[in-house]
Amino acid sequence: MLQKNKKILFVSKDMGGANVSIPLIKLAQKSGYSVEIVAEGLAVSKYEESRLKPYSSEGHLNSDAKKVIEKLKPEIVITTLGVPINLEQDYGLAANDLGIPLVFLEDYWGAHVRSQAAPDLILSIDEKAAEIARSRFNSAAKVVTIGNYAVNNALSLEIPDGVRETIKGLRNRFGPVLLFTAGGVHVSDQILLLAACLKNTPNWVLVPRFHPKSVNLIGLSGKTFGEEWQGLLKEFGEKVVYLQSEPIGPLVALADATLSDFSTLLTIALASGRSAVSIATAGVRETMKNETSFTSHPLVETGLVKEITRPCDLTGYLARPDSEAIAQYLQPYEPEKALQAIEGL
Repeated sequence: MLQKNKKILFVSKDMGGANVSIPLIKLAQKSGYSVEIVAEGLAVSKYEESRLKPYSSEGHLNSDAKKVIEKLKPEIVITTLGVPINLEQDYGLAANDLGIPLVFLEDYWGAHVRSQAAPDLILSIDEKAAEIARSRFNSAAKVVTIGNYAVNNALSLEIPDGVRETIKGLRNRFGPVLLFTAGGVHVSDQILLLAACLKNTPNWVLVPRFHPKSVNLIGLSGKTFGEEWQGLLKEFGEKVVYLQSEPIGPLVALADATLSDFSTLLTIALASGRSAVSIATAGVRETMKNETSFTSHPLVETGLVKEITRPCDLTGYLARPDSEAIAQYLQPYEPEKALQAIEGL
């Protein structure tokens, strides 16, 4: 049983991991626990925006994972599960070696497959995610369902008037607003399939949004992925509008449909009452299997997420999701449940 005033170490690297851990960190602090944070990548700025200061080391945070843990002396280590896993796996394995209880804090279905560390507790987003975790670990790890933080994100979104007016203007001029969010090596094939669909669809405007982790990487063509992807959409001219300076959350909430691979943004679209579409190419399925163990978005079988595998008219994919199904399958994240489970270790 975790005692008050004891130290908890959180380790994260991505936006999703930071988003799901920040409410839990603040609750733990409020409840009397000492908290340390080790972070890299996009998570660092997210923590700093929330006035949480990650630990800094004179050495390399990855290679010195065991040394950092020995110095900080936490009672429990909690890692999120980013892609690629990097820091989070290093600290998970170090916690295993040192005999310190390890918690996986998931932000997506099947995220636990990304780490080779052995958790004592897995905090899953819903019962479907929990079933997958239980089938992998059997009784070796306790699994607790704590809800989906993406639902909370959608419900708490603040939408600037300027963004609302921009989307309204695009809709009035062109028709339904389609937000395409993408990142990774499979995006070019996604765009080719999407382009074929757009040619079969009468009225639309496309707003592409590429993941910051991928957009500036150099591809096989010698161009950045961002340049390559923009080139594939160039034929559509003014019907493709880039709104890179606008926050992504409000765009998801306002667009008539969000089209992606298996991004958490699809959950935010659903929780906002908007259509969510997975463009499921062979490359997407392979990436999804490697990162989650699934080969289709987990909500496809519920009918909430629609899946595209071949060229089609997108008009039929724009209907709003059923509100009762959303209430059934998308439960808000409850950090109180997470902390209670952690305290029980």
